[in-house]
Amino acid sequence: MQGRVRGAVGRVEHPEPGRRTGPRPGGHPLVRRRRPPPYLDLYRGGVALALGRPPDLAAAVRAAAEWLDGADLAAIRRAAPFLHVQGWAFEHERAPLGQPELHWRLRLQGLGHGRHPGPDRVLELWRAAFAEPRLRRLYPISSHHNLWFSTGLGPPYESVGLLIVPHSDGTYEVRYHRGSSAVAEALPEPVAVATAAEAVAVAVAALPPQAP
Repeated sequence: MQGRVRGAVGRVEHPEPGRRTGPRPGGHPLVRRRRPPPYLDLYRGGVALALGRPPDLAAAVRAAAEWLDGADLAAIRRAAPFLHVQGWAFEHERAPLGQPELHWRLRLQGLGHGRHPGPDRVLELWRAAFAEPRLRRLYPISSHHNLWFSTGLGPPYESVGLLIVPHSDGTYEVRYHRGSSAVAEALPEPVAVATAAEAVAVAVAALPPQAP
């Protein structure tokens, strides 16, 4: 299967000859925004299987060329050690993972190693939720780092009634989210906890027996 490459190339803008780069008249500095360094995603079958920030543009081009020539993940990791290739990606290369596991894996990969990694408290929550079999059978949906769960990958989504909020102080809150009336009864008020594992435990306890 042919691979696909997506990347963002960084660039440093140099001042034009004779152009002022120091303080402007009046004492205000002229700030030039520097673009981020290159970032590389390697896709196959519409799935990002390897991603990372190369040391320079030449390394990104070499890795992309090998990938487009048909290199497998083992070869690309040897050729481009800066790329993150997780164990599930090798499994998916041999036999495609099903949903919703693949959706979970990709979201976790982005939070941990993506171009814009998520805060630690958010990554901890996702890892704790993925470790819970009943939640892993659902689709994780997030907005503003808040995590809730759907029985299908929409839109429209079908919420099972749970919402976990990771607060900036490192604590978590489990609330009722639209959906199951049984969950609404189990969570009449938001529950505040100190850890991601506790938040997941509260969420699972609120699920009705017939839920996944």
